[in-house]
Amino acid sequence: MTGSERSSHLELLSLVLYSGDEGRLGELTLEDLRKKKIALASEVESAFQEMQRLKKMKFFTEERFTSVKSECTAVKTALNIQQEKECLLHAQINQATSELENMQAEHASMRNIIIETLQKLHLDLRRLHSADVNGCKKRKTENQSTIVGGWLVAME
Repeated sequence: MTGSERSSHLELLSLVLYSGDEGRLGELTLEDLRKKKIALASEVESAFQEMQRLKKMKFFTEERFTSVKSECTAVKTALNIQQEKECLLHAQINQATSELENMQAEHASMRNIIIETLQKLHLDLRRLHSADVNGCKKRKTENQSTIVGGWLVAME
């Protein structure tokens, strides 16, 4: 045997020893060792392909995880924006409610002022009516008093 054949034979022998055929070592021929080497190479190739498949699965799993994480972040951002919009809307509603309450208070105050003014006018027209001796003016003030009295009733 040449040096390279011996090296190859030792390589095959070490493969056999590691593969669990120690008891048959004396019975194995060079051809058996080559077959064993081919079978082991096939197993190594299968293991390599399985490792590549698992790496792809891991990659896709990581890719999917990244995708889902990205989607969750987008949803969280959208939710935060929605909550900010809701807070702004509540603030606007509170401001509008406050303005409405102020307007209602002003309206009630103006209404009271108008009622007081109409009451004074009504009273003044009655005084004029009772103090007036001229019949023409009397009818005019009676009509005005009736009109003002109607406004008062409508306002109250």
